[in-house]
Amino acid sequence: MVRVPHDVSQPELDLAGRYINDNFRGWMIEDVRRELERRIEKERSEYDRLMSSVAQLYQSGALATKDEAAEVFVEGTANLVSSENDTERLRQL
Repeated sequence: MVRVPHDVSQPELDLAGRYINDNFRGWMIEDVRRELERRIEKERSEYDRLMSSVAQLYQSGALATKDEAAEVFVEGTANLVSSENDTERLRQL
């Protein structure tokens, strides 16, 4: 039995249960706790870095546009080219 806060929904519990079962089947509970702490901290750090990058883009005006179809690439040079027709767009960048 596990006590769960009242504000956690059944779908959230189901998702958490699947995650734990898929990733930690056969583990000792103390090892699960340590690994979850490590993964949570890693995800938090990555999220903080991403949000910092987005904030910098926003503050520099990179996200301001009149053209709603404009694209912003945060990382990954592979994302810059989706077809051979992107050569001119890359030249402009």
